[in-house]
Amino acid sequence: MESVFYGNDDEQFFDIYVNDDKSDKWLILVHGGYWRQKHTKENVNTLFEKFNTEGFNVVTVEYRRGKNKWPIPNDDVQAAIAKFKQSKYYHDNQEITLIGHSVGGQLALLNEANVDRVVALAPVTDVPFTYDYELGENAAKAYFGDDKALMKEASPIEKANLSATTLIIHGKNDDRVVVDNTFDFVRKFASANLDLFVFNDLPHMECVNPEHPVFSYLFEWVNK
Repeated sequence: MESVFYGNDDEQFFDIYVNDDKSDKWLILVHGGYWRQKHTKENVNTLFEKFNTEGFNVVTVEYRRGKNKWPIPNDDVQAAIAKFKQSKYYHDNQEITLIGHSVGGQLALLNEANVDRVVALAPVTDVPFTYDYELGENAAKAYFGDDKALMKEASPIEKANLSATTLIIHGKNDDRVVVDNTFDFVRKFASANLDLFVFNDLPHMECVNPEHPVFSYLFEWVNK
């Protein structure tokens, strides 16, 4: 494993692992945590390990958040993808799937045009809704303040189009990012190449637990 910096800040880096099985697929993982500083890419370590054992080349991205206000997290993920594409590890014929959980799903959907495919796990798609319903211990207000215009700018549901092949996975019993937002997103982009897996029992953090039954579906989708 190697750490690669895509900027000058200590948090502007990604870890990269080339699998010995010579896979032609790259998975780029982006963690969530409702923009809070205390949540890091350690949140997706179990996913990283699972994908590695499944034979994938894997990248995990860290990005600035917390006191670093929007659009810094989005700019960082975009810069990380660009830096990875310029690295010695990536070749033009290799497929990139961007996988994000929660706010990582938000960032993945916002950066979907820069990759081949996207997997959004319980993604934040409507930030003003998150603010209005005080989800995640009022996370949107803590990060964005009361700037509804900025929240709208940060919302994937406000995108004009969805170009990458996309999978969204969400649980009906997720109380941190509600599934109704995902249904709204899917309705808006119904004409896109978009798959949706909804599970009755998939709490928010179970989305990054590779032992949950959902991951057999995820692996099948990524491999197809």
